[in-house]
Parts: sequence; structure tokens; C-alpha cells
Amino acid sequence: MRQAKFLVPLGALALALGCADPRITEYEPHTGIITGTVLYQHPTTAGPCGSDLAGNVVITLFRADALPPPQGTNGPVNFIVVPEAEIFNAEPDNGLYSAPFTIPNVPAGRYQIRAFVDADDDFRPTIDLLAQTTGGDVGGGHVDTATGDFLEVEVADDAVTAQVTVSIGRIIPTERPAFAHAGATEYSVPFTTPQPMVISARPQVRENLKMDPACNYFLVQYADVDGDGVVDDTNGDHLPDLFPQVLLRLERTETQTRNIVIPGIIDPLPYQDALAVYPAVPTTTVAVLLPPVAVEIGADGSRTILPAIPAGRYETIVIQSTGQTWQVPNNIDLVDPMGGPDATQAVYVEMKEGPALPPGGVTGSVTVDTEKTGDVYVVAFSAAAPPPPSGTGSPVALATVPAATFTGTGAGRTAPFRLAGLPDGSYILVGLMDVDGDFSPVVSALSQASAGDYSGVLATPVSVQGGLTEGVSLTIGTEIPFDRPAFTIDAGLSVARSAFPATITLTAHAYSALGITEQSAQVPVRLSAGDQEDDNFQDMLPRVLLSRMVDEVDPRGAANDPRGIIIPGLVEPLPFYGPLVAGVPAIPTGVYAVVLPPVAVELSTGAQLAPPPAGRYRINVLSATGQTWSVPNDLDVAFNRVGGPLEDASQARYLTVEDTPLPRGGVSGQVQLTFAPPEGDFSVVVFAFTAGAPPPPLGRGSPVASAVLRKPAFAGGTTAAFTLAPLATGAYTVRAFLDANDDFTPWYGALNQPDATDVGGGYVDERGVLQTVTVDAEAGVTPDVPVTVLEAARYPFDRPAFAAVGPVPVLNPSAGPVTATFAALQEITDVATIQAVFPVQWVDLNADGQAEDINGDGNPDVFPIVVAELLREDDESNLTVDPRGIRVPGIVSPLQFAPLGFPATDPTATATIALATSMQVVFPPLASSDEVPGTPIVPPKGRYRITFVNRFGQTWTVPNALQRATGTPFVASQGVYLTVSE
Repeated sequence: MRQAKFLVPLGALALALGCADPRITEYEPHTGIITGTVLYQHPTTAGPCGSDLAGNVVITLFRADALPPPQGTNGPVNFIVVPEAEIFNAEPDNGLYSAPFTIPNVPAGRYQIRAFVDADDDFRPTIDLLAQTTGGDVGGGHVDTATGDFLEVEVADDAVTAQVTVSIGRIIPTERPAFAHAGATEYSVPFTTPQPMVISARPQVRENLKMDPACNYFLVQYADVDGDGVVDDTNGDHLPDLFPQVLLRLERTETQTRNIVIPGIIDPLPYQDALAVYPAVPTTTVAVLLPPVAVEIGADGSRTILPAIPAGRYETIVIQSTGQTWQVPNNIDLVDPMGGPDATQAVYVEMKEGPALPPGGVTGSVTVDTEKTGDVYVVAFSAAAPPPPSGTGSPVALATVPAATFTGTGAGRTAPFRLAGLPDGSYILVGLMDVDGDFSPVVSALSQASAGDYSGVLATPVSVQGGLTEGVSLTIGTEIPFDRPAFTIDAGLSVARSAFPATITLTAHAYSALGITEQSAQVPVRLSAGDQEDDNFQDMLPRVLLSRMVDEVDPRGAANDPRGIIIPGLVEPLPFYGPLVAGVPAIPTGVYAVVLPPVAVELSTGAQLAPPPAGRYRINVLSATGQTWSVPNDLDVAFNRVGGPLEDASQARYLTVEDTPLPRGGVSGQVQLTFAPPEGDFSVVVFAFTAGAPPPPLGRGSPVASAVLRKPAFAGGTTAAFTLAPLATGAYTVRAFLDANDDFTPWYGALNQPDATDVGGGYVDERGVLQTVTVDAEAGVTPDVPVTVLEAARYPFDRPAFAAVGPVPVLNPSAGPVTATFAALQEITDVATIQAVFPVQWVDLNADGQAEDINGDGNPDVFPIVVAELLREDDESNLTVDPRGIRVPGIVSPLQFAPLGFPATDPTATATIALATSMQVVFPPLASSDEVPGTPIVPPKGRYRITFVNRFGQTWTVPNALQRATGTPFVASQGVYLTVSE
């Protein structure tokens, strides 16, 4: 990209060069003279700032090594004025006005020439504030007509440099960048992170300086001061430099004569989209970041980075790409008082001496174990607040290690690093090599690694005590395979407080401004350490945390609730667990489900909140690579996309936890084990059921409240407290079981019931008969309800898990019943171990010694009871039952079990149990419906799930969640269903 190029048509230039030789009117020995022709070509289009496009021509001369803004900060060594009457006194020749010029008394050397037409007659050469171009002037200089680059002119003593052409034809599009501070102007130094400063355009309308308010703006554009066609990055922050340039300069006094500046940084992200279309973007407000460093500029132009920003008063200088400048404070009220005074033009930025930084730090070397190259960043995190994914800590110190400082070649290159300003403590050091140059610690949107970068983490934390910890070695050699885990969620996503646990789905999402595609946004799913959720699956990465936000209108800028309310979500393990446990290091995915448990944590107090409080929640994904993504986020704000065609509304979505009214009732008491607890891990699960809706086999009820008591709750004994809430006013039964082999997983219906060796119980009388608990929600929790876990209630069998033998036949109601064969499931996998049998027994629910007919076929029934239920047509997972409650009874003939010794013809032998490993089930062309109780109907077409219920209340349903257990036999066996055709 090239700056300040002024082009003139070659043909017109040739015509102009045919003019007569210029006159030399002044001469002094031992200096040179520059002579030539100034050409003015009327701009083809009017600029945004109105003017007559005519006036005196001001020609300025600069030493080639001391250029003016924006290439430098120097003033002219000479200037001349070609009067308006001399250049505009005749009709233009082929579209060009021309006049000769002479610059006398030029010492030998190399120079550049700038020029402009003072169209509004406000140039005052003796007053610094008024000695610049203004809006509507027309600029130019001695340039290469093909490229627009300024050319150098060489002058020798006692010689004339002749035939120098100065071309003018480019309208100055803005007034000078007059401004005022619009925010903080006082800072405490030293500081360690960039500090914000805001300036706003403030036009000056005075007697001599008459700025057009409509043209008083900052012209934002990429900077290419050296003209090499590449956008500059002079400070190495990996951000493209922009105009206007904003500098703070320490005020010079009799005792302070050093030239010290703080180079401001303009965040390019708000302008990135517009600058991809237009060469420049006007704005009346500029947000500036002040870095925590100052630079001293020597008399020879050398630059030295100072260890800290000196305290003192600083002037603010703004430099436009046009070379126009403005400074605050200035003397405008003195030199052009009419229209003043303006107090904003007298403001200094004050850097006040604050507390010194802690003396601690870390020094050492960083080694890059790859052939790739790039700048390296060494980042320190407090060990008490580790970085993602293990924590959510933020950096406390950062060191930049430029690629040029590494010694050696290829893998194994090393360079020194130094982290400073650390208080005493323990620190985790993380290294990042930015291979593609798109990491910048200055702006948060770019302060993460991207695909192809390399990282490394020091194995053990570093201790800092009172000074420098030296000799630390950090190696970077792990390639990061993906970009940040950008994702989206469904619009309007909400969960009622009463509906936890819940599951949401995250989908990889492209974000063009960061170069992220759906493919590169995939997240690697990996095994982690431990089982923090106590769901009996090893933890996995990424971590997913939901943080409650404050109730602001725009979620993109909403802060998190200051109490720190977090729902600790977890990636649903079944699709990944089998291969990961088998040794696959990571599984990339673009779609993954997240389980939200029925509890939130308040970080400020450590309290558990069940169910999670109502409100809006931000979803935060912490990848195994340490990269993160949150929705909602403020990226559209950062990239100035809000309200524009590139706005991404998906990044403003959030999860709403609905403020569902919850009853205040509950049941509390003590769980008593009547035997010594297991030596290993175990838990006791306590359930409340509505008395009128008992669980199988007595009914079809589901728990309305539950509590899981882990082994530590028993404190080495046999009792533990429990609470079941919330519960509405009514009558309840309380049941419980001891998960003796610690394989209970609350998220999955296939894994959240007792199996063999588990022990049952509940709120029972001395005979072991369940009792009813009455709850008055207005009075609160019903206390002192004893729950007993009884050795006599130990479960002798696993759940009646099954798989279809061959395809399940299609039930065509017009063709009569169909018969399906099922086998007891026998599988040992890392996901689940199942050793099922079918305990066959006459159904005697009322315990009168006579088998009952519960399916209405006129014959006494046996366990397992079988029923098929219509699934929702729109549920592709086949896990949601149709709300009409349509069921087809499965008829199990007891005669098939006679070879096993079952008394198939004696329905009074209700105590006899035979163990079967397979059985046949007949599905008739009749169904029942909750919409028309007691009236048989023809089963409508659709998919039907199949459920087995045994004598002990254990159930198994297919399809179930295990159909998602990748890498296991369950994928094939646990996704089948009964199909009913028309």
C-alpha cells in the first residue's frame, strides 16, 4: 500500500514541459537553486470540502532525511509562494494550469518537494497552527507520474537543478484533525496493560482558521509510510498500523529536554470491513490504546524503548495520512482568539506516579521445537487461577520474544525471555509461537492462538519470591490443529428451572472477520483427568461453563453476574467415550451435545444453587488447546458490524433459564444403611414419586425430585442427610437404592437405575412396606423422614436389557399381529457393563397369589411386561414419546418358558422365577391412548419404542441413548424400534 501519491497524465505533462525556461531572479554563492514548473490539473471530482480550487500555490522543500508528517515529524527548510494570479491568469493549456517557480538558497543535498493550492486562503506561514493545508486545498509535489511516489531532487553548490516538475491535482479531503479529549486524561504509571484514551473531532471556526465542521473528521486508513506496498506494523504488535497516528509527547521544560513519546495504538478491527472496500474511512471519534511503554527519540533519530513511562504532562499529537496535524494543548486562543476561548485545546494528558510494580519476575530461555518460525509470547498465569482449559484465569504478565532474537536454525532454536512485575507467588508459564502473525495481545479479539500456531506449557509452576527467578526453560513444540472453537446455538434457547438436567447442542460456526471456517472451528474432544461431575465417566475436554449475565439490554456487552454464578456443563460423552478410552488421542467434532446438570455454583460463596437461578446465561467453551469461545460475545461490536450486513446475530444468542415458579415444599431426613457400606466408591440415590403415579411395575410414574448422596456424605458411617425439593403440596412415596458398584449416571435412562448387587429401600414401615409422606408446600419442607436401605431389598439381577434378534417386523394393523424375538443383552464395554437376563414370573401386583391380566388379552401375564410407545415424529433421536400417550401392548406367552421349568399353566405359582435369555413378543394391531382411556384404537403409523419391565421395577427401553455410544455394539442394538405402517 502506498501513501500520498499524486499522479498527472503523461501527455499533459509533456505539453507542459514545452514552456519557456523559468527566470532565475535570486542567487547566492555556494548554494544551489531549484527551478521548474508547477502544474495544476483541475480535479475531476469535487472533494467533500468545498473550495474554489484556485489560490496561491505554496511549494515547500524538505530534506530527504527529514521529511514532514506522515513520513516524519519535520518542518520545511524553505518554501516559496507562486501567486494565484501567476498560475491562474490564463485559460488552461489542455486542462493544465502552469507557472514557473524558483527555490533559491538551497544548500547542497537531497530534497523532496511538496506543494498545495491554498484554495481557502488560510495559510499563515509564520504561525505554526495555521501553516498547514486545510480541507478543500489541492495537494501534490514532485512525483513519479507512473507510481505517484515522491521523487528526490539533488542540489549541488553553485548550481541550478532545473526542469523540476511539481504536479498538483489531489484534493485534501479533510480539515486538519482538530480534536478534543473525550475521556480520561489522567493515568497512574506504571501500568502493565494498554489503557484507553478517546479523542473526538472538534472543528475550530475562528477569524483566520475556518474549519468546515462537515469536513472535520479523522481519516482512518492503513499506513504504508515506507511505501513498500505492505501495511506497516512498526511496533510489532501484529496489528496493522493506521492513520491517524496518535502520539503523546512529554512536555519539554527547562529541566526536561528529552524527546519522549508514547505511541498510541488504534484498534483496526472496527474499520477492517470498511477498509476492505474503501481506501479510507471517515470517523469523528477515535479510540486509542496507550501501551505500557514509552520511546525516547534521540537527536540522530534513534529510538530507545524506556523501561517505564515517565511521569509528567504529555501533549497529544494527531497526524493524518494527508500530513495534516493537530496538537493539544495548543495556542489557538492566542494566535486566533476570535471564536474562543476553547478550554479543550489546553488539556494535557497527565501520567501520575503510582505504586511501583512488584520486583518479582522470571527469566530464562524459550526453545522452539519446530522448523516453523514466528514471534513467541511467554505468558504467566497465577497458579491459583490457571489458564483454560483447567481454569479460567487471565494472564498476569507477558513477554514478547521476536522471531529475530532466536539463535540457531530449524528445530531447537532458543531465545531469552523476561517476565517482570510479578508479586510473590506461584505461576504457570505458557508459550505460544504465532506462526501466521495474527496473534496480538493488544486487543482481546486477537489474543488467542489460531490453527497452525505452536504452544507449550511448563510442566511445573514457577515460584517467585522477592525478586527474579532465573534459569527457567520453556519448550514450544505442540501444533494447534484448529482455530478457536467458534460455535452457535439455537435461537431462543431456553430451559425451565424445573426441566434440569437438560441438554443443548453446540454447532461449529464460521466467523469470517477472524478467518474462522466451520471446518477450522471444530473442537478436539479429549479425555481429561478425574470425574468432577460424579457421573462415572472420565471427564472430557472441552469444558463448557455457563455464566449468568447481568440483565442488560444488549447481551453482547453484558457483564457476568458479579456473584459468579456458573452452571458446569459437560460434553455428552457417549459419542466419544469408547474410542477415547481405547486410545484415540482426540476426536474433532463440529456438533456436540452439552449436558446441563440441575445445579449451579455461586463462586463468591461456594454455595450450590439447585436448580440454577433464572436469568440469561453466556455459554463458554474451553478447548483442550486452551482456546476459548463464548456466546454471546462482543465480536460484532469489536468489528463494528452491529446493524450492518455482516452482523452475525447468532453470536448475540444466549440461554435463558426461565423463571418457572417452583413449589416451596420438600422432604428431608436421614438415609440409614442397615449394613456396612461398600469399601469402594458408592452413592445412594433417593427419589420422590407422586403417590398416585408410582414407578414400574405398579405404574408409569417418573421421579419428581431426586438427590444423590456420594460416599463422603456418609463420613465413614451408615447415615447421611438428604433433601428432596422442590415438591408441590401432595402425597409422595420416597424410594432409594445404594449404587454399590458406582455405575449410576443421572443423564441417561439406560444407566440411571439399579442393577445387580445394588440395594433398594425407601421410606418404609417395619415390614418394609412403602409409606406415604404428605407435603404442604406452604409450610415448606417436611422434615425427619427416615429412609432405610435394606439388605433384604438387594437386586439379584441386572436390568432387563435386550436387543432384537434380527429385524423387528413391521406391524401392519390390517394384516394382524407380528412377532418379534429379543435376546438378553450381554456386553462388557468401557461405556457400560451389562449382564442381563429376563427373570420370568407371574404378574401379581396386588400380591393375592393369583396372576393378573394387565394387557387386556384375557390371559394372565408374566414378567417382563412389554409395551411399545409411539415416538414423536419430529424427533430424529427417537427418544421422545408422543404426547398423546399411544401404547401397543406386547403379549408374552408363558408357554415359551415351560422348557425352563416355569409353571406356565399354573398362574397361582406367583413366587416361581425362571431365568430366560431370549423371548418372543407378539404385538397386536390394537393400542390404547391417553386421549381416550379405556377405548382400544388402531395404532397410528409411526415409530414405537419398546420397554421391558421386570418384577423388581427395573426397566429397559430401546431406542435409548446408548445408540450414540460410538465404538460399541450398542450402536447397532440400541437404536431399533417397532414400525407401524398404514
